[in-house]
Amino acid sequence: MFNCACTVGPFFGGCDELVGEEDIDLHESLRLYARRQLGAPEDPWAAPGNARELTSDTFGPTLRFVLERSGFPVLKCGNGKGLKRCLMLDKNDMFTWGSKKVSSQHPTAVPLRQIKEVSRTAFTDGPSGANPNAMLIFNINNTHGLKILCESEADAVVLSHGFSIIQQDASRDASRS
Repeated sequence: MFNCACTVGPFFGGCDELVGEEDIDLHESLRLYARRQLGAPEDPWAAPGNARELTSDTFGPTLRFVLERSGFPVLKCGNGKGLKRCLMLDKNDMFTWGSKKVSSQHPTAVPLRQIKEVSRTAFTDGPSGANPNAMLIFNINNTHGLKILCESEADAVVLSHGFSIIQQDASRDASRS
C-alpha cells in the first residue's frame, strides 16, 4: 500500500493526523473546506473522517502543515500511467514529489518559488479513465509541467487553491527579510 508519511483515501489508505485534538484528519478538514467554501463536489466514495472546520485564515497554514509533516499522496502522470508520489514541502520551501529512482534525469524537488502556477487542466497522457477534474499541472519555472492526478476533485481544489496561498505567504515572508 502507498504511504507518504500517512496515506489518504479509498485507494490510497486513510490518515489521522494528531494535532492536539483527538484523531483530527487534516486531509479531510482541507477537503471539507474545499467543498463548503470553494465549490468542490461531494465525493460519494470518501470515507467519513473526523474533520475540523477551517477558515480562510487557517486553510493555508493547515495545508502547509500537512505538506511539511505527512505529505499529500497523488499520482504523477505521463505515458499513460500514474506513479504513486507524495507531494511535500520542507521548511526551506523545497517542493518535492519524490521518486524511488536515485539517478533520475528529471528533478524531483524544486524551490517553491519555481512553481509559477498550479492549474486545474486536463491532460491526455495519464491513466485511462482518470477523472479530468482531478488533474493538475504544476508549471515549474515555465519550462516543465508536472502532471498530477489527485484522488478526488476536492483534492485538486485543495492543492490548486492552497498552493496559491502558500506561494503568496512565502513571497510576503521573503520581502520582509
